[in-house]
Amino acid sequence: MANRDSWQARLGGLNWAALETGRGLYPTPRALALLAEKADLSIDRIDSPRWGVGQVWMWQTMVNAFTFEHNFALRVRAGLTRVSGGSGSRLKHAIDAVVTVLATPLVLVVALPLELIAALAGKGGVLVARAMRSEAPQSSEEEYEKVDQ
Repeated sequence: MANRDSWQARLGGLNWAALETGRGLYPTPRALALLAEKADLSIDRIDSPRWGVGQVWMWQTMVNAFTFEHNFALRVRAGLTRVSGGSGSRLKHAIDAVVTVLATPLVLVVALPLELIAALAGKGGVLVARAMRSEAPQSSEEEYEKVDQ
């Protein structure tokens, strides 16, 4: 799950690659702990993986600063981008493609180590939590009170 308190979220702002239409939840580690508590779960560990989608999001976040379309490369790879409309749309698409190809080697030199350091510092772009059910069963009155809070 995307970490709203990550370095990439702060660096990217609205260009953060993890921002997706339809996704409504971007928790911080603290918010995740509070959500778990409301669900009668206890979080054993919250971590940010050093490698994987966090690295991709950091790279795309940085490339997003130079492209017209948000997450251009990820959308092209997923087959979600089509060139349609007038010549302006085709020109923007072509510019995004060229900029992405040219910027990627330079951006990777910065993005990969930056996300690795962020993950080691607990500020990586992806949150992975291990939770367990709370051990003490609660009465139905206590459960009702938690719902009202």
